[in-house]
Amino acid sequence: MWVVDLHEDVITTIQGERSLDFGQVCPHLHGDLPSWRKGDYKIVVGAIFSLRRHWGTYLSEDAIKHVLRAAEKTRELAEQFADDLMILETQKDLERCLASNRIGILLAYEGAYELTDVWLLRALYRIGVRILGLTWNVSNLWATGASDPHDQGLTPFGRQMVEKASDLGFILDLAHASPRTYADVLEMDIRPPIVSHTGILKQPKKTRNISWDVTRRVMEKGGIVGVALARLFFEDEQMGFEDLVQTLTELLQAFPNGLAVGTDFFGFGKEDEIPGIERVEKIQDVVRALGQAGVSQKTLEAWTHENAIRYLQTHLPAT
Repeated sequence: MWVVDLHEDVITTIQGERSLDFGQVCPHLHGDLPSWRKGDYKIVVGAIFSLRRHWGTYLSEDAIKHVLRAAEKTRELAEQFADDLMILETQKDLERCLASNRIGILLAYEGAYELTDVWLLRALYRIGVRILGLTWNVSNLWATGASDPHDQGLTPFGRQMVEKASDLGFILDLAHASPRTYADVLEMDIRPPIVSHTGILKQPKKTRNISWDVTRRVMEKGGIVGVALARLFFEDEQMGFEDLVQTLTELLQAFPNGLAVGTDFFGFGKEDEIPGIERVEKIQDVVRALGQAGVSQKTLEAWTHENAIRYLQTHLPAT
């Protein structure tokens, strides 16, 4: 069963390992090209994340260089494995990908930390980035991040930039945003935002995760929500494989038409791995277990790829 993954930190990982051969099995990582194939991946959203290199520094010209290098490194990867990979920027690219045997990579920029004016925003779009995370856990000039105890939501500058980003054609991503930032964006008349990777709990204790009510509001706006597959997103340090299947079954029954996969692979540590899904190819084990638990084929197909593909067919630029 095809998988569309709305968030993997694979680009940041590849950028940091210069000697890495992504075409070979990389057992120290959450995945590689062979495991994407084994997992029947069709589209992967590769996230570029720059703040980690400048921890505590919100603005840095050098970080812009990191974003540019990461985007170009991804294009080199697609050229190196041209029979297996392709970059997706448009609906036409998506159609070509779906009709081929190749895996599509969508470029995302997580955090918007260096985007201090509309010219940088436009430049990012021109180099092929199509998904834009408004913030990360740390606040920026645009909005409050999930870890900031002083939740101010969108700033006036952020509100202007969100409108411009939506008009340019970016898919806006609310993952890592604060509760008030969610509320502010969902009240705006812009293209439907997504949440690329998060935990969905009835009453989450951590602001990094979202409630069922917020999930419904995103879906009512026409957006989709990617379910991340690590313990921190379920707020259960001991979660096992059977617990995961039970929780996902409940979620998929409650939200059959708006959920997607957003694993966050490559972006979390060993302590948050759920036994039985430590690498990307093992997502097919989860799919089989969900089917055995009574989740319908239709619902599984919607979660693994159809909801995401339908969204992208609508919200990527035509050409």
